[in-house]
Amino acid sequence: MDVFTVPGSEWRELKRALYALAASCGAPLAFVLDTGNILWAAAGRGFARRHELADVVHEAEVVPHIASLRRCARVEVTRSDDDAHYCVRSFASTYVLAICFDGAFAAATTQLCVKRALPRIQELVLSLPPLGGPGRDVAAARVRA
Repeated sequence: MDVFTVPGSEWRELKRALYALAASCGAPLAFVLDTGNILWAAAGRGFARRHELADVVHEAEVVPHIASLRRCARVEVTRSDDDAHYCVRSFASTYVLAICFDGAFAAATTQLCVKRALPRIQELVLSLPPLGGPGRDVAAARVRA
């Protein structure tokens, strides 16, 4: 299932929230992925690079912290070097919100934007129907309705 084509207001609202976050930070891309490297949603003018950047963030920031995330520890990383430019914040022990940039960025401003946007993004992510887990038939019926 391609989560980027699933109908439903929760998905549209999440993409809008991510697009607004990216725009408020001046970033080309914002996305949510989980500890299993499933990209739940992405938005911004850098949408074409979403899978590549999600893989970078997953390998560099999620994999080393999986045990901590499972214990509900918060992971917060700001990186701006020759290889990558992003701000990452975990939520709900399984998800990561990432804002990716093309170059150096204002870390403090980005962290403030994330702090303001995260409650709504978390609410939207947690309201999404399951992709393939228990309850998927009920969730699918709700999406089709």
